[in-house]
Amino acid sequence: MTRSVTVVALAILLQGCVSVATEFPSADVDQVQVFYATDRKPQKTDSPGVYFGSKRGKKIHYGIASVNVWPVDYEEENADGEIREIVSQPIDTGFSRADPLAGKTFFRRLRDPELAGKSGYVMLFVHGFKRNFQAAAENAALVSTSIGFDGATVFWSWPSLDSAAGYLT
Repeated sequence: MTRSVTVVALAILLQGCVSVATEFPSADVDQVQVFYATDRKPQKTDSPGVYFGSKRGKKIHYGIASVNVWPVDYEEENADGEIREIVSQPIDTGFSRADPLAGKTFFRRLRDPELAGKSGYVMLFVHGFKRNFQAAAENAALVSTSIGFDGATVFWSWPSLDSAAGYLT
């Protein structure tokens, strides 16, 4: 009993030392297109587009993935209850679909200013350990949108196994 009272008292005391962030999802949504290249094996699915699993395929697949990106607004409140800052960041994503392209079409569209941005720059995003294809697409779109990148975003998705144990066998 004393331990739980101590924990509650400590939580109440520490509350005055931190700021509280409150999320307000925005109704606005942007659909971001990111180019992909992967050596993952395609999976059959009922969803539109093509999706890839965690196994290595026999060839490199190219295409464009569409990702929904929502801005989320934050209000930061200090210990006195005063709102200090309102920030809008594109931090919520949802994978929409992946559409395959032939290699030549992929590279031609990569140079198209309508799709790739007017700057002519290309950002290559390579996902980390334990990421599936959809998460890699979402991460690439999020990084690109968050930094305001005006160019083509390409992500390479390698067949990570979605778990550390998978690499031990």
